[in-house]
Amino acid sequence: MDDDQARELRALERILSDPSVEPTMLSYGILKYITNSFSNEIGRGGFGVVYQGDLENWVVAVKISKTHNATDRQFLDEIRCLKIANHKNIVRFLGYCSDIQEEVRTYDGVPVLAGHYKRLLCFEYVPKGNIRQYLQQEKPHQEDWPARYKMIRGICQGLHYLHDKQIIHRDLKPENVMLDAQMEPKITDFGLSRFLDQGTSTLLTSRIAGTLRYIAPESKDNGEVSLKSDIYALGVIMVELLSGMSMISLLHQWDKYIDMSLPRVRGCTELARNCMDQDKHQRPTVREVIRDLDSLESMFPWSSISQSRPMGPESTVVKLPSRSLTIAWVDNPEYWRWTSRRDSRFGECAELLRVYYLKVSRLITPKDLPAATTSYTAYLVYKRAGSTLEGIVQTASTLHFDNIIASSKVSLHPKEGGPSSAHGVTYPVTRGDGWLELRLGEFSNEKAVTVQLLHEDPNKEMSGLIIDGMEVRRSL
Repeated sequence: MDDDQARELRALERILSDPSVEPTMLSYGILKYITNSFSNEIGRGGFGVVYQGDLENWVVAVKISKTHNATDRQFLDEIRCLKIANHKNIVRFLGYCSDIQEEVRTYDGVPVLAGHYKRLLCFEYVPKGNIRQYLQQEKPHQEDWPARYKMIRGICQGLHYLHDKQIIHRDLKPENVMLDAQMEPKITDFGLSRFLDQGTSTLLTSRIAGTLRYIAPESKDNGEVSLKSDIYALGVIMVELLSGMSMISLLHQWDKYIDMSLPRVRGCTELARNCMDQDKHQRPTVREVIRDLDSLESMFPWSSISQSRPMGPESTVVKLPSRSLTIAWVDNPEYWRWTSRRDSRFGECAELLRVYYLKVSRLITPKDLPAATTSYTAYLVYKRAGSTLEGIVQTASTLHFDNIIASSKVSLHPKEGGPSSAHGVTYPVTRGDGWLELRLGEFSNEKAVTVQLLHEDPNKEMSGLIIDGMEVRRSL
């Protein structure tokens, strides 16, 4: 290894150790060196072969593109998409190589220099294979529903990030969703991806590209490609994950292979059906899919409030830490983060960074509350730190599964020198410990209930809210 390659190797290790460092151009020589002359193949597909690359403290994946399948424009489009796609549910792009290797060939009896393109891409190494391989394992998947739901959720989050950047993936399928060591899904392979220009919602193409099973009807019939094309593919992947079956038939009653006894499975099955609607206009956006997943999680959490200390007959309040709440609308550090605070009752809080859709909710079941009292009130406990939420009137809803109780208007900003309720709006009050307390609503302990705070403003980013948790108290 020469000095130039040593510098490249250090640069690549710096990118791997610091997520904020941008991808870089790499030489063919350094990629050949770290892959031991491309000797360890770990995957292949229609657009290239992938090899393992070994550094001193890291492992990477190096993809050699099939250059006869890719034009300069396609290669540049792929790199452009990869540089923008920086998200925990998208395989991290580290660098690229576009090199011409020349060799002497004979043409009409005359020696000539012939150039051969070498196009390579370097990514983080994702050790658990892809979702297709996961589904083809012999072990039964019935007991692995939480892991499969995590995959559905993660794919939705990664796809939402792409769609938010106006990127159509165009080749979403189980082979193109990798799994990391924690079984977190990561979308990969942007060889067919395209940007939507501002004001454009649909692209027309004469060349149908992708895997037929996951191609939307309008793409096959009319060459139409849009964000809704990805939604169709998402629906097919959801069906495969719901059933635990690779390549399940989509023609007749595929839902008979799905265990409908689980409430979240039933909800996800309906979502998958909607995503695969033959009419693209009837398919939800990925944001709407995530919102519906939020609602499912609120109504049917993996664990209930009973994991916290239940409210006994002598108790007047139950405290719910922020960890037990559904906050914002995606579990993504780009939108909110966990932060430690000494003044928190639980030691940590959720801090809102930037969202357009705010949701704070919690399911409460009858067994969590004493039967002696039939009326309870839920409060949100929080602080504002440089908040952009000042003056915004929110909506507090209490959801009894399918029945929505009438909403009440609330504000996250205290009313200066005034009562906690005025003109039909409830305002927070400042407690003795310095935290704000906002009354969300009153409910009965006769059935399960989801108490939630909702607000959406697509034109304004919200931030600066520090959530300590909720409190549920007996109504006096």
